[in-house]
Amino acid sequence: MRWIVKLPQVALRSQRGFTLTELMASLTAGVIIAGAVVGISRAASETFHEETRTLTAQSGSRQSMEQLSLDLMRAGYMSTGNIQTDPSVAKPPGELMNNLIPNQYVGLRRLASVHLVVGGSKAATDPQSTFAGLNPDTIELGGNFTTTDQFPIREIQPTTGNCQTILLQTDSPAMWRLISTAAGIDQTPLINAFKPGPVTSSRQFIVRIQDSSGRYQYAPTCPQADAVGINGGVPFIKIATNSMGVGILTAEQTKTTGGASGYGAGMLINPVQIVRWSITNAPPDFAVAAMTPKADASKFYLQRELVDAVGRTDVSTTQVVSEYVVDLKFGFTVEDGPVDASNTSHKLFAFDDPLNGTYAYDVSAPPPATAPPSGPQRVRSVRVRLATRAQVADRDVAIPVTPAGPAGQRFMYRYCTASAAAQCSDRSLSYARVRTLTNEIALSNQSRWFY
Repeated sequence: MRWIVKLPQVALRSQRGFTLTELMASLTAGVIIAGAVVGISRAASETFHEETRTLTAQSGSRQSMEQLSLDLMRAGYMSTGNIQTDPSVAKPPGELMNNLIPNQYVGLRRLASVHLVVGGSKAATDPQSTFAGLNPDTIELGGNFTTTDQFPIREIQPTTGNCQTILLQTDSPAMWRLISTAAGIDQTPLINAFKPGPVTSSRQFIVRIQDSSGRYQYAPTCPQADAVGINGGVPFIKIATNSMGVGILTAEQTKTTGGASGYGAGMLINPVQIVRWSITNAPPDFAVAAMTPKADASKFYLQRELVDAVGRTDVSTTQVVSEYVVDLKFGFTVEDGPVDASNTSHKLFAFDDPLNGTYAYDVSAPPPATAPPSGPQRVRSVRVRLATRAQVADRDVAIPVTPAGPAGQRFMYRYCTASAAAQCSDRSLSYARVRTLTNEIALSNQSRWFY
């Protein structure tokens, strides 16, 4: 007997997959959604990078403005507003400072709190500055930028060759603050204060010496590597002799209008530097090596560097403060009334007014033909306008420069990164956004100078 078992049949329609129509519809919908996501992602990414570049430009502006403002605050600090006319400078009656300072000391001869070269950075930013309507300045500030102390002198030794050695008191509070460490005495801070840069450098910087009458003399350090240091536990500074054959004028030579007496014990000395701010497209050698071969021809730098007594600069004291800087302008508020403390007359110059340069002129040269009194010592505050651009050009249309305000003051919003003016008129992405900061700094160190 055989048993026959019948299994239930499963309907084939329950095992059916997607039809071609359904598959095509789902794929099309997926592609549309993916495209939308990619588009949104791309737009978000572009916006993010644009804003990042803009924020970078703004951050660079703020950092640069802060450091420049700090330097401006120290203009004239423990120095002179104008070495040529300062009545506190010790010298023979009726003698001109240019006759006392040898010609090779260009920096010392033009030592002043403020020296402005209107358009001094323009050559460095050509051809861009030419068709962008820019005329960036260069400014030099004189003062003590490395210390806040004066150091008592122990002894001024006789001149030996072309140098004269000044021994400093070791036990003064100012000296201990500078050279003492947990491990003992360190001469490095002393060298950095009076002779910034490499220890082996032969650059000559400036010192100010104050005598017992309260008058000052200025002298360059000697052109040798060991011009500043500590020998046998005694700090020393070697200064170069001047054209009169001595490094420091005596009271006899100045006819008692200041000058050293005896061995100079108790006189005070402090360092003085000249700081130069400018825009350049020729960065220091160390920066060039890092950029090669990806250098950007339209990239300009805000540069801070130290100028020595001879008027030289050196890469060792050069600092690239910010990149993609396109404009640097200054405007002054000056005293233009009587030469006395009762003067309350002020004059305000706009950023683009060339008369700014007639006050902060090169004091080693004859003053400009302006109504006296004038000179860098009469500048009471400095306004700064600093503009930086985004790193990448991402706009194809320029925004016109704002209409000229007082004395032609203008602000720009877009900067053409092309190498020729004609290339800025097409609708390619050749414009980078510009951000501008302004600030005003009072020169408190010379607020009571009326000479």
